[in-house]
Amino acid sequence: MTNPLTFFDREPNQEDARQWGIPRLAFFETVDSTQTVLRTLAEEGAPAWTLVVANHQTAGRGQHGRQWHAQPGTSLMFSLLLRPASPERAALLPIRVGLGVARALDRFLSGRMVALKWPNDLMLNNGKVGGVLCEAQTRSGEIAVVAGVGINVRRFVMQLSDRDDIGVSFLEPWLAPGTARADLLRGIIEELRACNFEAVALGPEEIEAYARRDWLAGRELRGPVAGIARGIDANGHLLMESRSGSMHTVIAGRVELAD
Repeated sequence: MTNPLTFFDREPNQEDARQWGIPRLAFFETVDSTQTVLRTLAEEGAPAWTLVVANHQTAGRGQHGRQWHAQPGTSLMFSLLLRPASPERAALLPIRVGLGVARALDRFLSGRMVALKWPNDLMLNNGKVGGVLCEAQTRSGEIAVVAGVGINVRRFVMQLSDRDDIGVSFLEPWLAPGTARADLLRGIIEELRACNFEAVALGPEEIEAYARRDWLAGRELRGPVAGIARGIDANGHLLMESRSGSMHTVIAGRVELAD
């Protein structure tokens, strides 16, 4: 049985890549950022589903330019290259990738469900356990999206340059016995492979699935629009109800909880 605190009992290899449907896999013991590495590979023409994985990042980053530093071997960090056919499909990737990652993590947790905090946070036990960062670039008319995923697995001292107004959580206390980080990675890739990234809008089943995990639903926010969070629409936009009862659609912005 694999110790749940080990990262990889061996480096992922091309046999893993073949089984996961990954055309190219690169593993780094230490790297500045898997996002940076994969952006370069994308510019060089790497195929969709190219995967970059690291045991440790020295310059990891999240939404709104935030930086975070985890101790080596405590987190699951990877970036996946997706090549959506249109900007509309690209805009939905943070929601769809988040749903896929959450479903995968649920398989390994004992009686817990991963929630989603719009637009890109993964929540567990009312704390942030991870996040999704999708960065798009266009070359010769083709869109490439580098989808980065970072998950806090083993407890460590979090160092953030800009703290959220929510706490931090870790998978470790709820991981099923024998779970290694390689297992988590495999499960996530399997779930993402099953996602429908081609639809230009979220379907009713996707909106319902998000609603079951919606950490913001019913919470009062002071930003990006003051009011009560009321879910998302088919475009993945946040729906907000003001105190007057009017509805607002938020395309992007930094979520701030009301005091």
